[in-house]
Amino acid sequence: MIRIAIVDDEKEQVVMLSTCVSVFFQERNLEYRIFPFFCGEDLLSCNIPIDVAFLDIQMNGINGIETAQRLRAWNKWVALIYITSYDSYIQKAMTIHPFAYLTKPTEKVAIFQVLDEYLSFQRSITNAMPKEYFQLSTENSCKYVEMSDIYYFCYMKYVSAL
Repeated sequence: MIRIAIVDDEKEQVVMLSTCVSVFFQERNLEYRIFPFFCGEDLLSCNIPIDVAFLDIQMNGINGIETAQRLRAWNKWVALIYITSYDSYIQKAMTIHPFAYLTKPTEKVAIFQVLDEYLSFQRSITNAMPKEYFQLSTENSCKYVEMSDIYYFCYMKYVSAL
């Protein structure tokens, strides 16, 4: 499943992007989940692993560039896609190594093209990396889980009822 954050302080932009991204993934029969945010602070405090982040640059609170810097600090693989009305931020935005920089008003075709490029890039990385597995063993069975599918472990002490 691909987890997508859409961050913009204008509700209309969040709705438009959410609709466009939903259509893209539905047309390709891919699992996705969209997380809408209206400021960078909310994204940074959500504790959800994000694969793709659409970021407006000029927002109330911390701007999209600072949001991207903080997001990149704890998730170096996130694909950052800036969507802004201002070309003047492009040089500063590039220092955080975004996946794309789009200007508003953004056309559906441009969003689809960037998402197609992202999927292609992800496939190439996934195919190039050897898979690692974690073995879960019980008294009766053994299962293997891909390490990339594990988000966290929680140890629970088993106490039998006598």
